Amino acid sequence: MVVGVVYNIVSNLFLPGAAYVPANLALASGLVWYATRAGVEMEDLGLAHSQVGRGMRLGGVVFVVVGLAITAAAVIPGTRDAFVDDRVSDASLLAMLYHVLVRIPLGTALFEEVLFRGVLLAFLLRRFTVWSAVSVSSALFGLWHVIPAMIAIDDNALVGAQTRVVQGEAVAVVLTVAITTLAGYGFCWLKLRADSLAAPILAHVSTNSVAFAMAWVVLH
Repeated sequence: MVVGVVYNIVSNLFLPGAAYVPANLALASGLVWYATRAGVEMEDLGLAHSQVGRGMRLGGVVFVVVGLAITAAAVIPGTRDAFVDDRVSDASLLAMLYHVLVRIPLGTALFEEVLFRGVLLAFLLRRFTVWSAVSVSSALFGLWHVIPAMIAIDDNALVGAQTRVVQGEAVAVVLTVAITTLAGYGFCWLKLRADSLAAPILAHVSTNSVAFAMAWVVLH
């Protein structure tokens, strides 16, 4: 976990944007290699070929449902302001497509699912009950988002306004950690239900990519 903490800091604060996807893919590959060397089977990671179909089916359903919900939120005036984000406002169409189709699916969703619902969860399930393993994995996933939450405060108009009302960044960070922890439980459920990492990967892509695309549409 020390490596994870250090990489989280480096990737969020120091890693050049162009290196984000290749670095995360390299680390994901390294994690899978390490896990298999330690005796974890590809089936335990949810990465065996035989597991892909079921994961794609369940993940595909979730992808559509989540995508429609996010799209609706971007259209409704009462929730539309949540999509006003400075990180998206200056993005060209090409940049938006890169984020939605490459950076988020490969650099974020695939990497984080391999880390938290693949390798980490597999090791935790060796020592703890399912509930305990899922809880630890989800809590760490929530904490993984502390630095991104702090960065988002300056970029997202709605989040920034909320933090001024509640007097401090801490509340926004805690809320982000709580929400992503709950999302972690959902992603773990998908992985265990489908017995495949494809399901949470698709759900994760829908959550992030559709939100980014809708934010771009709102601002353009």
